[in-house]
Amino acid sequence: PAVPPSPKPGSAAHKEAYKQAYKLAGEMYRRKCASAGTVQQRLQQKFGQTLSKSTVRRAAQRKDHSPKKKGRQCILPQDLEDEVLHFIGRLNANNLPVSRERIIAMVKHLVLGRPEVAQRFKGNKVGEKWWYRFLKKNKSSLRMCNITTIHPDRLKWSTPENVKAWYDIVKETALSRGLAVVNPDYSVSEPDSPEILWKHPDRVKSCDETGLTMDMTDNKKDRANKSVTVRGRKCEVIAQKSSYRFCAIGGSTASAQSLPPMLIFPGTSFTLGQAMGGPKSSTGL
Repeated sequence: PAVPPSPKPGSAAHKEAYKQAYKLAGEMYRRKCASAGTVQQRLQQKFGQTLSKSTVRRAAQRKDHSPKKKGRQCILPQDLEDEVLHFIGRLNANNLPVSRERIIAMVKHLVLGRPEVAQRFKGNKVGEKWWYRFLKKNKSSLRMCNITTIHPDRLKWSTPENVKAWYDIVKETALSRGLAVVNPDYSVSEPDSPEILWKHPDRVKSCDETGLTMDMTDNKKDRANKSVTVRGRKCEVIAQKSSYRFCAIGGSTASAQSLPPMLIFPGTSFTLGQAMGGPKSSTGL
């Protein structure tokens, strides 16, 4: 075949041709589909560029010149992929979970009756491999994360307006009770600048509660129940099964002092023995 004319040295066309030739040389030589001499001839025929054998070998050492895998990718048409992304966005906006199984089931429904799309998938079936390719392709807009549960009532009332109104009430109450004073150096442009300065931070407390159980047979992963056992033996231990539940409350003050924990038991099943060794006030709650 005729050799294309070599672009003028130093021109933009010459630099682009050399860049393409250099990359192709690395891919061809790295695939071991041709020797360095054969690569030289092919580059001369295609780009009109002459690369030395040492340059060809250096090009093969570049990580970004690794050969691309041949074969078609199992991808959806852009209109269907946009529909999947829109569906995920709607679920997120309504604070609903988006599982892998749910999206795969949706895609199966979308390609139903469209054989030209279904044939892009191996065996005409949408599987997990497509799911991971889909996530990788859209990694700039999608990510996998651990679910953080939130109660519907908390979601309903936790609006920016309600949060601001609550902080305004706290500010007014603290100023009227003499617990805080107005910050004279407060600046709206500085996000870390407080509007008020607390005079008694030890009287500002933050608490949270959580539910606990006496059931030792609960094998949830978050409890990390682990033990060491001899190989060949089952890892079985004696445990108490119980449906008894109670509430634990803990917190700290604005002066960085931890508060003693408080346990709240059901009144119908509480016994004085559970308060043994505790303060006298523990039996009066």
